[in-house]
Amino acid sequence: MIQAAWMVLLMVTGAGTDPARSTLEATTPVDRAQDRCLDHAVKELGMSAKRVENERRWTIGPQFLHPSIVPEGKLSVEMKPTERETVVQVTAQWPGPAKEKGVQAELEDRITAIAGKIAQICGVIAPTVRCTLSDAGAPSGACKGR
Repeated sequence: MIQAAWMVLLMVTGAGTDPARSTLEATTPVDRAQDRCLDHAVKELGMSAKRVENERRWTIGPQFLHPSIVPEGKLSVEMKPTERETVVQVTAQWPGPAKEKGVQAELEDRITAIAGKIAQICGVIAPTVRCTLSDAGAPSGACKGR
């Protein structure tokens, strides 16, 4: 009984030790008439994308968030349909705060380029891409390099 109590105490005190994660997100709308094109566009970009079963979400290969620059980084693309459009959402996450200015600007450029190119492949000539950053769990705001 005492051993079980110690285990629970260790799990509870250790649960809050994970560093807050920063989230970088780029979104752009695509007309619903072009929705079927979006799944193909992810493959077309050749990003080593792996589709998450039964979802319209893909995890992207590590070459876009190299572990030496963004340790434990995750990158994904998701399609979120609404009544009139489908929103392409590219999300990058990593533990800790935003990166130093030059690296952060490069990360922002990469994820906005991915969202924009997917939209362009599906017929949006000049996509409007919105970029937001939540720096280590802080409320979201506009990307720093934008």
